Amino acid sequence: MMKQAVNRLLDSVVKRRRRGAFAFFAMARRVMWAYNNEDVNIATNGERWVLRQLGRRGLVTVFDVGANVGDWVREVLDHSPTATVYCYEAIPSTFALLTAAVVDPRAHLRNRALSDKPGTLDFNASALTAVSSVYDVHKFDSSLAISKVAVSAVTGDDECAEIGIDRIDLLKIDTEGHDLAVLSGFSGMLARGAVDIIQFEYNVFTLLARRGLFDFYDLLEDRFFLCRLLPNGLELMAYQRELDNFAQSNWICLRKDIVDADLIKLLGIRLPDGDRRAVTLRSLADSPAVAKLLA
Repeated sequence: MMKQAVNRLLDSVVKRRRRGAFAFFAMARRVMWAYNNEDVNIATNGERWVLRQLGRRGLVTVFDVGANVGDWVREVLDHSPTATVYCYEAIPSTFALLTAAVVDPRAHLRNRALSDKPGTLDFNASALTAVSSVYDVHKFDSSLAISKVAVSAVTGDDECAEIGIDRIDLLKIDTEGHDLAVLSGFSGMLARGAVDIIQFEYNVFTLLARRGLFDFYDLLEDRFFLCRLLPNGLELMAYQRELDNFAQSNWICLRKDIVDADLIKLLGIRLPDGDRRAVTLRSLADSPAVAKLLA
C-alpha cells in the first residue's frame, strides 16, 4: 500500500515537473551519493579504514599509481610499518609537490607513467592536480586551465622486472580514467597470481576513457572478487549493468585464493541487499566456501 502511494506521488509530481519535483530529485540524488559512497575524502570514505585494517594484516610491497601529492601514500606509511611503497606520479610539477610532501626511506618516488604499453602519454595537466589526465579534462570542468605534458610510460610488468618486484600486496590505481590501461600493463603479474589486492577508482573519467565498470569485471572477475569500498567495510558484488552509472566510487579487488573467514572479518566483507544479493550469490557458485561464509 505504501509503495503504491509513493509511486503515485512520484508519478504525479516528479514526472509532471510540478512544484516540489526538484526537491524530490535533490533528495534522491543525495541518497544515491551516500549509497554509491561517492565521498572522495580519505578520512571518511573508507580508504583510511581499509588501510588501517590491511596494516594489521601486514603489508610488504605496495604500489601507488597516480600518487598525486602523496595523501594516500602517507596513510599507508602511517598504518603499515612493514610496507615499502613504490609511488608513480607522471606530471613533473605534481611530482615536485610529491617529493616535498613525502620524505620517507620506505617510499620510492618515480616520475613516470604506467600504462598498457611502453611509449609516450600526452597528459592534460591542471593546477587542480587531482584531475590531471590523459583524457579531456575540459569535459569534466571547462573552466580549468590546462597545459599539455608529454610523459614516458612503461608497463607495470616491465617496471616490476626492472626494480625486482615479484609480488605486490596492494596495487592502488588512481589515474583519472586510465586505470584499466594501467591494470592491463600488469597482465603478467595478474596471470601469475602475484597481486593480492587491487584498488581502483571509477568515475566520470572512466566514461571519458570510453570504458565501463564492465571492463574491469571482464579483466578481473575470474581471479578476483570485486567489492565496492564502504566507510566501514567492503560490499562484494557481481556485475549488473545498473552499476555502470559513472558515479564516483573506489573498488577493492581481492584475489580469490586469499579470501577466508579471517579476511572477511577483518575487512567487513558483506553482500549487497535486494536483488543484487541473489545475483551475487549465484555468481559465487564456483566459490561455495566464500558463499557460505557471506550468506
